[in-house]
Amino acid sequence: MSVGIRGRILGQGRPWLCAPLVGQERRLILQEAATLAGLPVDIGEWRYDLAAPLEGGPGSLLPAILEALGDRPLIFTYRTPAEKQGGGLAPLDYAAAILAAAQAGADLVDIEWNRGQKLAAQLGRGAREAGCKTVFSCHDFLGTPSVALMVQTLLRMEDGGGDVVKLAVTPQTPEDVLALLTATQEAGQRLSVPLITMSMGRLGMASRLCGGLFGSCLTFGAAAGESAPGQPPVEELARTLDLLYGP
Repeated sequence: MSVGIRGRILGQGRPWLCAPLVGQERRLILQEAATLAGLPVDIGEWRYDLAAPLEGGPGSLLPAILEALGDRPLIFTYRTPAEKQGGGLAPLDYAAAILAAAQAGADLVDIEWNRGQKLAAQLGRGAREAGCKTVFSCHDFLGTPSVALMVQTLLRMEDGGGDVVKLAVTPQTPEDVLALLTATQEAGQRLSVPLITMSMGRLGMASRLCGGLFGSCLTFGAAAGESAPGQPPVEELARTLDLLYGP
């Protein structure tokens, strides 16, 4: 239940800490990437949907981002209305952006499960042909499904071809947070790929801190800014991870 990325293993031991690049302009994006190289993060995520339209698409800037990040790997993400947020690229343009990022050197590309299993499988094959790993992701910004449904969603994303599977939900009660952690543990016992889970917002922040104890292999913290509700500052999150898992 692990994936090798640049000589390191995602899915074993301490969960990785990821921070998003949320800038709109090329200059700000590169500044954020350079800043991440000096922070206690394991991997960056470029939220391309938050950037202003770039001439030449993601491939025109991604190599420079990778250079600024140094030895940190990068997830490329374009969040869409299928996940109740993000930008509005048409399906063909969305697919082109994902494949362009994979071909330009992204270590992982995030592929939205809610855009359709057929499209996810096609993009997954294209990314792997480019030597890139995939994160199949599913977000619920309205609530928290049942434990059984969350487990089923994670298993289906693995069956669909995801190298890593990710589920984010929105809690309404503390019991919802517990349900997410329970689903994480149950799915982790059945999956053969790494999983990432989180309960979003302030109520769900505990899942970002201790999710690794239940099987989540990566957690997100904010550096330049949040890309989803409830992301704690990376420095504080890193200190918590040190307490829970060791430096």
